[in-house]
Amino acid sequence: GLLVIATRSGGPEEILVDGETGWLIEAGSATAIVAALELMRAEPQAVSAMALRGKQHAVATFDIEAMMSAYQALYEKVL
Repeated sequence: GLLVIATRSGGPEEILVDGETGWLIEAGSATAIVAALELMRAEPQAVSAMALRGKQHAVATFDIEAMMSAYQALYEKVL
């Protein structure tokens, strides 16, 4: 239920939708993290809404039933 701020490092881009379900920032950029934290402080309602969307997206995409359905669909394509 918390907003995720992650760096663009190869994995988070597959999990987060930047600006919709979390924020992706450039790795090694102190300026980017400060800007993200300042935006969090300035827009608490928007942050709460984004955190909720992030949680909903994570559950819909990565819970066990969703993952099993995705694997089954993949295997059915291959076979």
